[in-house]
Amino acid sequence: MRTAIDKARAAGEYQWAFELLDRLIAADQDRERAIMLKAEVLRAHADAQINCPTRHDDIQRATELTASKA
Repeated sequence: MRTAIDKARAAGEYQWAFELLDRLIAADQDRERAIMLKAEVLRAHADAQINCPTRHDDIQRATELTASKA
């Protein structure tokens, strides 16, 4: 599944990467790493956004994910 996540990120298919990461998190498979990777994907998605509220929401969610791990 990691390969599929990496391919989705590289292709800019962030929604698919989110779906795969959510499955890993729900299955409790390397949960900490999956959460940190989801935060990275959220930041990459935010960088690609032209819509300010969407960008802000992605950045906020990424910050919350990383803060909960600190």
